[in-house]
Amino acid sequence: MSFVSGDGTLSNPYHIYYLEDLFNIRNHLTSYFKLIRNLDFQDDDSYMNPSQNKPLWTSGLGWKPIVSSAGYWFEGELDGNKKTIKNLYINRSDSYYIGLFEGFDYWQRGLGAVVRDLGLENISITTNQAAGGLACAIWCEEGKGGEISNCWVTGEINSSL
Repeated sequence: MSFVSGDGTLSNPYHIYYLEDLFNIRNHLTSYFKLIRNLDFQDDDSYMNPSQNKPLWTSGLGWKPIVSSAGYWFEGELDGNKKTIKNLYINRSDSYYIGLFEGFDYWQRGLGAVVRDLGLENISITTNQAAGGLACAIWCEEGKGGEISNCWVTGEINSSL
């Protein structure tokens, strides 16, 4: 799956128009992204293919946190562009590191992840493991950078941990 526009560089980030674009971040963990509009997991207009993906991401296990198939965490940059993502739903009792992203890291790129100007509204996360709204874990090291700024989350996280 490719993005509608952008090439993933600082000067021309991948543009996130749909929730499928957001899902596709897992295939480009060291790239640059910009959220172009508000997204809502309950709104068909937030999907390229609502009949296929909306039922997957709003019921059952819900959203699969962003992580590569090899287990690498996000190390790129996401400019939320002062937009919101609404109604994130995750129900993964046996999964570790639950959130929109599994976690933020610096290992592959040598620089920490950057996420700014992003709101998550009315999230619902249920797990028996560690969880966070934006991300569950952040690995950092002096001199590696990384930034989370002007981000906010509302909703509920239920965990027995």
